[in-house]
Amino acid sequence: VFSPIREFSGKIAVLQRAAASLDQIFGLLAHQEADALEGPGATPLPGASRPIALRDVRFGYSRGHDVLQGLDLRIEPGQVVAVVGRTGSGKSTLARLLLRVYSGYRGSIRIGDIELSNLSARSVREAIGLVAQDVILFPGDVRFNLTLGAPISDLALAEAIRLASADAVVERLGGLGGRIEHAGANLSVGEAQLLAFARVLAHDPPMVILDEATAAVDTLTEAAIQRATEALLARKTVLVIAHRLTTVARADRIAVIHEGRVVESGTHAELLAAGGRYADLVAHALENAR
Repeated sequence: VFSPIREFSGKIAVLQRAAASLDQIFGLLAHQEADALEGPGATPLPGASRPIALRDVRFGYSRGHDVLQGLDLRIEPGQVVAVVGRTGSGKSTLARLLLRVYSGYRGSIRIGDIELSNLSARSVREAIGLVAQDVILFPGDVRFNLTLGAPISDLALAEAIRLASADAVVERLGGLGGRIEHAGANLSVGEAQLLAFARVLAHDPPMVILDEATAAVDTLTEAAIQRATEALLARKTVLVIAHRLTTVARADRIAVIHEGRVVESGTHAELLAAGGRYADLVAHALENAR
């Protein structure tokens, strides 16, 4: 009698953990994000590229400790702006604020003449594409992972795949109908990144954020990743969260963030000549590459 009772008590613990997990899952599925606000937010953000201006932006994950401490930055349409800084300086936080992942910032973030907090999250995310270090892929065919259900023609998908230098990856998988396993298990890190570039190019948003997008690629696809990056830089307004020095050096302007503020701004050559924090970061990166 004792052994079955002990086994049964173990099963009760499993069921309790499962019930707690289901509560969280159902809560997430039931969450309704506020998608239309009063005033200017009722109108979707126009598709054309617009300047983005951040003035005295402050934001913290916990009360009393701000990660961004008065950040000022402006991104003009068609411009490539790179943001660099040491870990914890607020680079990725900036990207998440622009994508409306987080709210509750102080100061001003304006896209064109509209405050970001007055725009619906849907319209902002349709206007800003993201290529992150951790690519999210779904079990299914290549076509769905590129379109995510949007009505994009196969011709447009083929052009996006070509621009992203992902031809070989898609061909190996068996074309647009080829199967992608859960979390991209049948792809290398670099191949998944190429599909992420193709996805953004297929949706054709006016602005793109590259958040450490090529920080962990394998050497076999490094050249293809660089070509895909150049295709984006040539066609979009791009905010680059620093990863590879080659991409950062090609930016129209580089902003150096330290303790939540922009402390230096200029071109690669100007900042190197100034001999400040950017020059220190470059020297450190070159030392690690040896």
